[in-house]
Amino acid sequence: MENCRRLRDRHPISAAATGGASAGFGEMEYYRGMKCSIRSLSIGIGLVLAFTAPMVMAQTKANEGSAAGNTPLTGQELYRQFCASCHGLDGHGHGPATEALKTPPRDLTLMARESNAKYDARYVKRVIQGEKSVTAHGTSEMPSWGTSFRTMTGKQSEVDARINLLVEYIRTIQR
Repeated sequence: MENCRRLRDRHPISAAATGGASAGFGEMEYYRGMKCSIRSLSIGIGLVLAFTAPMVMAQTKANEGSAAGNTPLTGQELYRQFCASCHGLDGHGHGPATEALKTPPRDLTLMARESNAKYDARYVKRVIQGEKSVTAHGTSEMPSWGTSFRTMTGKQSEVDARINLLVEYIRTIQR
């Protein structure tokens, strides 16, 4: 590194900027100076990568489950992403979009109680897929998520996995 500093101090541009003389700066010393600059740049890039790579990897790992084309890690993650805006984080039907709806969203935590203590997973799956019309959901395409999941992944197995995760999560929030 000391050699790089000496070469830099003798370089015509560096010397002029610092008020030094540029005498004795030959072609060979110029190339050595370039080599030092490239080495310094490489070290700098290496340090940046060394410090940012773990952060990028952590972010990638956190997002890899929710990226389009991949099955999210949990039904709760899917629920928060697609259902909570209307049904609320707790499933009681008090999400932030509730005021904009003509029909209030159903309290999803009471589905089993309202059906003689029996959670009807097939019914929930049909609603999510858009096969069962629900007045508050509008048409069968909006916002029943089966169609949206198909356009996100294109693979029926991933669509089914997402829907099953949601159905099972809704089962866990029953009171």
